Amino acid sequence: MSTFTVNCLDSKAHFETVSFDNIEYNSVNDYSMTSIEELADNIKKNGLLHNIVLSKQKNGKYKILAGERRTRAIQLLHEQEPESWMTTEALVYDGLTERQEEIIMDSSNLQSRGNGGDEVQLRKATNRYIENMKAEYGLSDKQALKAATDMYSGSGNTIRVNQKIEENLSPEFTEELDSGNIAKGDAAVIADMEDNEQAELFADFKDADDDEKEDVIKKAVKKQTEKTKVEKEKKKAAKKKDKKEDPLPISTSELPPAQKARINYLDKLKATLETIKELNNPDTVAQIHRLDEAEDATDDTRILPIVLNISMETTALKNAIQQSDGDFDAGIDPVYGHHRGNKYEEGYIDGSSWDDDDNT
Repeated sequence: MSTFTVNCLDSKAHFETVSFDNIEYNSVNDYSMTSIEELADNIKKNGLLHNIVLSKQKNGKYKILAGERRTRAIQLLHEQEPESWMTTEALVYDGLTERQEEIIMDSSNLQSRGNGGDEVQLRKATNRYIENMKAEYGLSDKQALKAATDMYSGSGNTIRVNQKIEENLSPEFTEELDSGNIAKGDAAVIADMEDNEQAELFADFKDADDDEKEDVIKKAVKKQTEKTKVEKEKKKAAKKKDKKEDPLPISTSELPPAQKARINYLDKLKATLETIKELNNPDTVAQIHRLDEAEDATDDTRILPIVLNISMETTALKNAIQQSDGDFDAGIDPVYGHHRGNKYEEGYIDGSSWDDDDNT
């Protein structure tokens, strides 16, 4: 469950022993309930490792917010052993609204099912969670999306793609997606099209023979991908044009050595950061996935391993900087050439000269 959700609603929660006879299933929870027998066997062997989360109703019953599969598994055990598995220690919320119940339910499901589960239910839960967070707490679209991404146990890009599909994809293509007739990556690109363009494409898709439908989608997706790329480049160029020109920079040759070194490092890191930001969008991610899964892809040509390597090297660099004592292995400052040991005198930082007495 997300920290944001817990912090806002935890004052309404307490632990309570509840009879399974008083627990009601949640009609809003449309996740599939699979492998109940296997889960029951696991609970019988190891006990209930995670508390069921409930919302107390005005009629004295308890609605399930998290743990419906666990509840069904325990009820199966109770049927096998009528004298056992009659109550459970549950986390119970009092006085929740229906929207707050949905927020807790979807928060729990998205966190626990981030790397699996039914794709349709996952997409609906994602969008419902975002809309409820906006309505309940007055969050902006960007804030609600960040709350969902921070809470989600899977890829944050999945959250963004799910929201785009749920909000922008036509009902006709959504049905084709849910039926497995088009790929999710293609659906995400189609969702970028205008409503009339989606309608025209769907008509062509339905009119095409079965062996031609895939080609219809591929051509449209390729065209839209190129269009989106051009539009992004135009926006980027316009943004640069509108941006006020900075005063002519001072020549780096005129700067003290420390400032030149700092500018050099910043320029390299900023360029790397901009490259990563440009790659981190749904269309590019989908294309990278396809390239890596292609038949001709090899260990040397796959892109994801490079991304993972960059991530590890970035973490290693961050840790090294944080743990550094500022000394140099050879005892020599590569900027000034002085043997400075582990000192940070003001003259060293701003590039001014050292007094003879300070030099060693």
